[in-house]
Amino acid sequence: MLEVVVFKDSVEGRLARLLWSYGKFANVSLTLSPSKTATVVKENGEISMKQWPSLLQDAVNGAPTEAVLVPSTPAQRNTMYSWIDFAFQRDFSIMKKSCLEVRGISFRLSYSHNFLQNLNAYLVAHTFLAGTTVTLADLVVYVSCHSWMLKSEAQDRAEFVNLVRWFDHIQHLPGIVNTFKDLPLVSTEKDMELVTAVMEKATVTPSAAASSAKSSKKPADGGAKKQKAPKAAADDRPVADVSRLHIKVGQIMSVERHPEADRLYCLKIDLGEPELRDICSGLVDYLKPEQVMSQYVCVLSNMKPKSLRGKMSNGMVLCVSNADHTEVELLHPAEGTPVGERVVIEGCEGEPDAVLSTKTGKDPFVAVQPEFNCRDTVAYYKVIF
Repeated sequence: MLEVVVFKDSVEGRLARLLWSYGKFANVSLTLSPSKTATVVKENGEISMKQWPSLLQDAVNGAPTEAVLVPSTPAQRNTMYSWIDFAFQRDFSIMKKSCLEVRGISFRLSYSHNFLQNLNAYLVAHTFLAGTTVTLADLVVYVSCHSWMLKSEAQDRAEFVNLVRWFDHIQHLPGIVNTFKDLPLVSTEKDMELVTAVMEKATVTPSAAASSAKSSKKPADGGAKKQKAPKAAADDRPVADVSRLHIKVGQIMSVERHPEADRLYCLKIDLGEPELRDICSGLVDYLKPEQVMSQYVCVLSNMKPKSLRGKMSNGMVLCVSNADHTEVELLHPAEGTPVGERVVIEGCEGEPDAVLSTKTGKDPFVAVQPEFNCRDTVAYYKVIF
């Protein structure tokens, strides 16, 4: 039998107490230790290397709440475990920095504000994190956000109205509200007052609307011929000019299996834009969802959007493979490069094309792609070894 021993006053202790109580987990025993020690997982009395995402999967399996806390579809389950892994990699807290290690390379991440922005953007169109009811993901991320919600002011939370709405919904669920003294109810009344005040300021009165409508009418001489805008200067750069590519740093915020294509993931990626980018990527055969979720990647962002088996894809995640294409890894940006930053190759600083051509013989990416290579985990362009 699995057993987890966790310091009762740590964030992991608060998370475990909530989950084991709310989820009625019985097949993984929980011991809340008064000693300030690291979490220990044991299996049949021996130390286990299991970590929280897989531990929670074992705990909910067969529990009386499994049908409620785990979505019914594979895609929604992948989304749920992606959010759990996302929170786990950040030590279930958005209040501090963390260190993520990928294949022996350490990346120092400062993610708190970015975490909030991405969570808020995702919740614009979602009531819960995965599916149509509360799941394990909602409970895990709720605990991860609780300290920030408790310590921040309404003004600090003003740009995260969707997150606040979701958090307030979760904290008032039966079995959570006022159940644990170390997860007290967070008042959001002032948040609602701020939202109301902003909406009232933005309200347009009928007279103002009429005035605006009048001023937008064409003048009496509107029948005069419009002057034609001058044509843009022709771009005389060769097709094989790497500066035509708009490669940006992104962070993968959501990973789901494509419902109609076995080899595709449907990703949502933060590129520092108002909304997350939807990008389909053929990584299913090479990387597990947890190996993709939360990763910082290089994205070719100015490709022409296209539909892949019914899902729109707006960009391409750049990867590295071996010669026979049996192994594929994500191409990571330089450490500390912020989301949205353009990746520029030294000596090739021209402006990128608005949208890359896909015509035969005129596609810049097809033309320059053979010039990219990788050695000792570093990517190069036009370097021969």
